[in-house]
Amino acid sequence: MQSKKTFLLATLTLLILQVIHAQVTGGQSGNGKFYVKIYGGYGLLTPGSYKPYSSGTGSVSVSGQGLGSGLHYGGGIGYVVNDFLNIGLDADYLDGRKITTTTGSASSPYVTTFTHSVFSIIPNITFKALSEPTYYIYNRLGIIMAVNTKLNQLTTDSTSNGNNLYSLGNDNTKYTVGFSAGVQAAIGVQFEIAKNIKGFGEIVGSYLPVTPSSSYEYSLTKAYSGGGLSGSNITIFNDNYIKSGPTNYSATQSTINGIQANTYSQNLPTSSQYRFDINYIGINIGAVYKF
Repeated sequence: MQSKKTFLLATLTLLILQVIHAQVTGGQSGNGKFYVKIYGGYGLLTPGSYKPYSSGTGSVSVSGQGLGSGLHYGGGIGYVVNDFLNIGLDADYLDGRKITTTTGSASSPYVTTFTHSVFSIIPNITFKALSEPTYYIYNRLGIIMAVNTKLNQLTTDSTSNGNNLYSLGNDNTKYTVGFSAGVQAAIGVQFEIAKNIKGFGEIVGSYLPVTPSSSYEYSLTKAYSGGGLSGSNITIFNDNYIKSGPTNYSATQSTINGIQANTYSQNLPTSSQYRFDINYIGINIGAVYKF
């Protein structure tokens, strides 16, 4: 998977460099101008994105949104190659909204909540489709290079079984994610606000597959029976996802805050590996300063 991402990144970067070289050697660089931009936006739709699931029973309430939904903002720098082509480099931060799935009843719910954020560097090319004196319509294509991705899943279990109440107070899983690559495309309009200052609005779509290399799960289980505390247990899982090799695990027991703790370290094959697609279709608005 990593080699495919690296090949995709290298190929698209080479394409960008070839376009730049062709334009500069064609004598267009003398008309070039630089620009900086800032923007904010929101992911409205999340086609094909990962949605958390709940293993509880009973009625189900599932979020209509997946990963990628939420506020994102950033800025960038760029160079106007000619009247039809710009090249740029953006920095984008996605502050994903909480995605929640609930099963069970209102009095004894089983709730799974997923939080996420992504910081990306996005080299891009902008093609001007229609240019007028006071505005132009454009298409933009970019490579998403996700350099810092945070994924966290929290499960709270308050389901009941007859007179017994089992409360999973904290089942918190954090995933370790390295470099990830994806693509982004947008269509928008840029218009004049003042001298050297432009405004823009656009519809943007992003596709980013994310595959963690490992995960850390901290689970605190409290079991109640007839209103009295009958026992507690802490379980910690350290999972490493591997492409080949044996499926090994080791277990130890210790005490944390007076409660028995079980620690597991496991090497899991890629069939056990999770993949989280972070996709969105949304809107951006922003401003550009040219100099």
